[in-house]
Amino acid sequence: DEWSNAFLDGLKGNLEFAKHNYQQALAYFNRSREQIISMGMDVNFRSIVLNHGKTEFMLGNYDNAILYLHEAKFWFQVINSVQFESDVNYFLAACFEKKGVSDSALYYFKNYTLLKDSAQSLEIKKTIIDVSTKYETEKKEQEIKLLQKESEANALLLRIKNQQIIEQQLEDDKKSQQLVLVSQQNEINKLD
Repeated sequence: DEWSNAFLDGLKGNLEFAKHNYQQALAYFNRSREQIISMGMDVNFRSIVLNHGKTEFMLGNYDNAILYLHEAKFWFQVINSVQFESDVNYFLAACFEKKGVSDSALYYFKNYTLLKDSAQSLEIKKTIIDVSTKYETEKKEQEIKLLQKESEANALLLRIKNQQIIEQQLEDDKKSQQLVLVSQQNEINKLD
């Protein structure tokens, strides 16, 4: 279907971009873009739009790069992807620098720096949360194991106590029977 073809062309463009075949990548991105526009843009194509802009940049087409990078920035803001939005700002700063528009280059570079720091901060927080979660999970698992061992020990003590009670009952029954026998023997002796 059309979505699959547009997405496939975008993936082919990404592959050619990764191989530094920018002209071939551009051809795939343009074809993908035509299909996307005919169907209506979707957030799922955000990485394709970003790499399209980066390809235009690598080929020196800075005006086109800026156009696609702004579009990519919009889509990454929609999904709140700080890391990718940071990358977009980096390339926008580079485009404006190449065009000699210093104030815009500085503006996007500042945004890039802020978002990069924010992304790193988020990554550090995520790592801390992951480590804390792992620690708490391991701690709870150890507590569960300890409780299981304690439960097993209590069960063993309970079996021992039950066994002692049964033994005591048997001993009491034996003494009762001996008393009955002694009592019966006394009765027999009195009769004699």
